[in-house]
Amino acid sequence: IDKCLPGTHNCHANAICANINGNSTCFCKIGFSGDGVNCTYIDKCALGTHNCNTSATCTNNTGSFTCACNTGFTGDGESCTDIDECTLGTHNCRNGLNCKNTNGDFTCYSSATSPKLSIIMGIGTFLCIAMLLL
Repeated sequence: IDKCLPGTHNCHANAICANINGNSTCFCKIGFSGDGVNCTYIDKCALGTHNCNTSATCTNNTGSFTCACNTGFTGDGESCTDIDECTLGTHNCRNGLNCKNTNGDFTCYSSATSPKLSIIMGIGTFLCIAMLLL
């Protein structure tokens, strides 16, 4: 007699029923923990037990998770590499401004005619900050 037929066992919806020696035994599916009758979702992102790169975002899915590299990085989520917008020419620095790559981003800047004055522009903003270099 198969005691794992639908309606004949008390396994949780996120468990697998195994017919062993005429008895039903319940095992929680991957990504869940418990005794098979009660299964609880394991949130690997919240627990920090995922394998996502430190420059990636972990997103939970039912019984699993996915990793995606953050903006400014490329890769599969487990391995992420900084995108050098300055070398690739994908930055949005205005003409006459220099580009400096930063981790996951870039900065636009201009050296003024005076060696003691440097203007650093914020990315994506109209904010300019003048700094006197003494």
